Amino acid sequence: MVMAAWILSSAWAVSAETFETFLEPASVVDISTPYRDRIDSVHVRENDTVNKGTLLAELDSNVLKSRLKQTRQAAKFHGGIDAARALVSMRKNKVRMLEELEKTGNVRPQELHVARTELVMAEAEVQREREKLQLRRLEAEVIETEIAKKKLTSPIEGVVVKIYFFISRHISPAK
Repeated sequence: MVMAAWILSSAWAVSAETFETFLEPASVVDISTPYRDRIDSVHVRENDTVNKGTLLAELDSNVLKSRLKQTRQAAKFHGGIDAARALVSMRKNKVRMLEELEKTGNVRPQELHVARTELVMAEAEVQREREKLQLRRLEAEVIETEIAKKKLTSPIEGVVVKIYFFISRHISPAK
């Protein structure tokens, strides 16, 4: 209930009256999370005015941040692809050598066939290592998205009416 005072004036008379009124919000939004997690920090207080997108609170994301750091580091590793490329180079040299020997009749056809097959397999290994690196980069993007989801933001412009949980409290997913 809000008491509002109105002062009405005119050229001839001045009067003041008090009216009893009720204010209802246009909309009420309860904000929850699908995560069962600990609240790390709350960035607003009750009665704070917020804009759409204002950071309200952050859930614990330390494990995700560690996983992200590890995944980013793994995406930089290139030992596997370097080894696969070296194997391709070695297999190409073997095929070239056997093709030269084939010209003189000093190689069995089966040996050359095996060497060519080994080269194809080595090239496939290079591709597999490239794909592993790409998967690590994509995994890092997924983790970044999960971290972002642990930041609760205001979906509307408005006023914080009530905060139900405080720092270090565990919360359960909304049902």
